[in-house]
Amino acid sequence: MAIRRTGEERRGEIVAAAIRLADKYGPDRLTADAIAREVGLTQPGVFRHFPKKRDIWEAVVTAIGDGLRRRWAAALAAHDAPDERLAALFRAQLEQIRATPALPAILFSRGIAAQSKALRAVFLSLLADFHRLLAGTIAAGRTAGVFRKDLDDGTAAYAVVGLVQGLAVRWTLTNRQFDLLGEGERMLGVLLFGLLAAPPARRNGEAK
Repeated sequence: MAIRRTGEERRGEIVAAAIRLADKYGPDRLTADAIAREVGLTQPGVFRHFPKKRDIWEAVVTAIGDGLRRRWAAALAAHDAPDERLAALFRAQLEQIRATPALPAILFSRGIAAQSKALRAVFLSLLADFHRLLAGTIAAGRTAGVFRKDLDDGTAAYAVVGLVQGLAVRWTLTNRQFDLLGEGERMLGVLLFGLLAAPPARRNGEAK
């Protein structure tokens, strides 16, 4: 006897299928018919749960955003030191990308973003929230003497955002041929070297 699923369960299945298939076919080539076959529904059956294709994408991006925010919260809760919190936020972002390989393609898809103002708003909100958390962490690090006093918090935060985006694009273009987290740790180490406060003797060019 087939198990009858609730509307919420069906919507969850459709969203999960869209994320999987976006990785397989690319988000701009994904059709409602392919999603329907993946979840065992007819195309009209999919549209009973999501009247328009853009509604599916809005649900997909919302689900991804919820996952990112959970990871950010966990990263911040696990650490107290500003440099450790910054590294944890960075790792959380890469972990979500690794767990959802289609994420870069979905977030950077011009076709998806062009479908509705709501989608563009979600994209911008995710970027703004991540940047805000990074900038706040860097500001706290400057106050604590962990990071350089002369840093501009927003600019430094965008440097971290840019590093994440660059790694994500390279990982995608190389067909995931390198360890995303391992490479990220090495690259973040280079970036942190420029953010961390140097001992006074080093800043003055003196040798200990």
